[in-house]
Amino acid sequence: MIRHVLVFLSVGLAAAWPAHADPPVEAFTRPGATLSSVERELGALVAAGDADARTRFAHALAAFFRGGEKAAQSFYEYGAGQPIRGAGLFFLQGLMQMGLNPDPRPVTADDVRAVVRDWLADLHEADALFDAVPQGLDWKLRLDMARIPIDFNNDGQATERESPARAFAILFRGGIGIPQDQRTFVLGLDATDLHWLRAYNDVLMAAAEIVLAYDNREIFDRCAHLFFPRPVTPYEFLLQRKPFDPTGMEIDVSDVLAFVGSMDFPLAQDGAERMARARQHLLQAIGHSRDMWQSALAETDDDREWLPAPHQRGAIQGVNITQAQVTMWLDLLDEAQALLEGEKLLRFWRGDGTLAIDVRKFFEQPRDFHVLYWVQGSAAAPYLVPVGDRPVTRDNLWRDMQDTFGDDLFRSIFYIN
Repeated sequence: MIRHVLVFLSVGLAAAWPAHADPPVEAFTRPGATLSSVERELGALVAAGDADARTRFAHALAAFFRGGEKAAQSFYEYGAGQPIRGAGLFFLQGLMQMGLNPDPRPVTADDVRAVVRDWLADLHEADALFDAVPQGLDWKLRLDMARIPIDFNNDGQATERESPARAFAILFRGGIGIPQDQRTFVLGLDATDLHWLRAYNDVLMAAAEIVLAYDNREIFDRCAHLFFPRPVTPYEFLLQRKPFDPTGMEIDVSDVLAFVGSMDFPLAQDGAERMARARQHLLQAIGHSRDMWQSALAETDDDREWLPAPHQRGAIQGVNITQAQVTMWLDLLDEAQALLEGEKLLRFWRGDGTLAIDVRKFFEQPRDFHVLYWVQGSAAAPYLVPVGDRPVTRDNLWRDMQDTFGDDLFRSIFYIN
């Protein structure tokens, strides 16, 4: 009898006693929360010295997402993607998640560069915050990623349409529906995911530096109406009714041809410095990716893994990684680092096989970039060296990647980074 009374009292006290607060989780999932409020709340804990590794990681995660949200909000203001919303391209599906802007602002080439510059600055800020997370500690942050409060259209509300669950559906289900089991998506984030995010952050910084390294004004003036409803261009007549649209995607075929023909990018004034920084970011990403796999392979738990090691199950149903894929990925990292360091050469796709491309020289001595001339091969001439000068990347690397990852190769590259 006494034992039953004690059990009753303990249950009653447990029900009455407030649950232990979990600041990083509460900040993200509180009703009415926005990424700005999450970043401020967790930043205050960090500044006050009351932040453990989980809270510091959550703060850096909020800053990372907030930087992407700000860029998305800017593109929403300009109505990005609306003129060709009928095209079923992957990145356009992502843009359409923002919804249609009924009153888009005029946009210039400088405006687009400003968005990329601001995003790059936010990525640098996130990188510094990730770097401040204590290393070597065993911690876990269980966070429902489908409830991350993202506000794409900058109306102060994170609606279901803007939910990351839709992004997961686009990425892993081809954008077809949002099943009930993706309306909540809890991950057990840990040190492995810290390395994954740092690698991704560096890849994105490299991409932003490369974009800013070249002048995009010519292609913007001639083809921006493909992507923005109100571009400021000297060819305003191009914004008028499209006369020839056999594709049914609201795209004039002549505009597509002009877009391809305009992919000639002069090196910007600070382009050489930006390309050098891009190379360093790619090398740093390779280092973080190695750390990621070292951490994943050392894990002994199996808890809602975003990037599962071969002995773990993925949080996403059907997403699992084999040991052969890990080995192949590490091999790819070795080859990529050797190319960026200039220790190996890239096999040239033209000629008799006696010349190869010095990738390090491409980043350290950049020139104007013409896409079609690179496809043809003539633009590679300044970077060609004799094959005997240094080893060349192995011929079967790409075939081995396809054999290892199968039909899902490109999605796997995007996922693993």
